[in-house]
Amino acid sequence: MSGLDLYLSQRDMAMLFVYSACVGFVLGLLYDLFRFIRFLCDEIIHHKKRGSRRFFSAMPDFLLDLAFMTMTAISLILLSYYRNDGQFRATVLWGAAGGFFVFNQTLGRLTKKAAKALAVWLTSCARVLFRLMLRPIVWSGKLIATGTCRLYRVTLGKLFAKRREEETKRVTQNMIDAALRGFGIMENHKK
Repeated sequence: MSGLDLYLSQRDMAMLFVYSACVGFVLGLLYDLFRFIRFLCDEIIHHKKRGSRRFFSAMPDFLLDLAFMTMTAISLILLSYYRNDGQFRATVLWGAAGGFFVFNQTLGRLTKKAAKALAVWLTSCARVLFRLMLRPIVWSGKLIATGTCRLYRVTLGKLFAKRREEETKRVTQNMIDAALRGFGIMENHKK
């Protein structure tokens, strides 16, 4: 590889800038998707105190930020590798930053406003659907529990009650007999 291979024509530099701006625009779209997921996680994980962030409520933010940084780095490395023969140029960074900025100032403003409302609406719809799906299960569970209790009272419950009554009568009769004999106290003194 000679030193002349590192020089690109103006057209190639412009195309590299356009491609990197497109990558930045797509990264802005990805960031918006992660923002929406973050809003969903905030709606699902209710904070007891809004001011304090616990470990589990901060975990989705950390994982989403880590995923975004990783995807950004990989996409910029791949763009440099495939469009610029592995040579890193500042054009890639400037183009990606510009594309991200353009997305953030145009479509990003619209989606940012709609994302929170959409997340609240989706979670409330999911809760309503979950309750509707659980209603027949809870109803049938109550019906089965009531039927099982009634069946127990009619069959085994009567059998156990009869046995308890017989045991109570037997123990009562033994106590009466023992009381009539003096509980065995007098026999010990006679000897």
